[in-house]
Amino acid sequence: MSLYEKYIEGFEGIPYVEGRDDCYGLVRRWLNKTYGMKLTNYARPCAWENDGFNLLGDYFNREGFVLVNTPLNRLQIGDLLMMHVASRTGISNHIGVYVGNQYVLHHLYGQVSKADPLNDRWKNRILDVIRHPDIAAKNQEQTESVDFMTLLPPHLREKYERRLVETLDSPDRTVRLPPK
Repeated sequence: MSLYEKYIEGFEGIPYVEGRDDCYGLVRRWLNKTYGMKLTNYARPCAWENDGFNLLGDYFNREGFVLVNTPLNRLQIGDLLMMHVASRTGISNHIGVYVGNQYVLHHLYGQVSKADPLNDRWKNRILDVIRHPDIAAKNQEQTESVDFMTLLPPHLREKYERRLVETLDSPDRTVRLPPK
């Protein structure tokens, strides 16, 4: 299953409807489908940030999300990106969800929902990254351990296995590693 099929399909192209199909509504539906997490459908009045309210921050805090201090190249799938768009208040008025491969799924005012590359345009608008402990735990459970040998091309795997056998058959059985 591709990243698109797993995390984006069905969430792009939704027309904007204030208070329902907006950035918060998209994140709510995505978290429900992806992690089975049901968030409260809070009221979202227009331009709340102009009155100094930090509604998004307050709402996600109530839902158990915590601020994480992580570089943007270390984001985890399901991290929420608190952004400011067309606002000079310094308060988050937009939210998107990190869906992997440096993409953010979000829903801008008056536009259809979409996944955009997490380029400088969006990175420069991020005020905070928040994460829910349950999502982090589920992501950890889904992390597979991979046997290094399965990643090697066949010719290198055979070469490695031959050297290992030769080393184990040697009289002193010393494995010599190349210098660093």
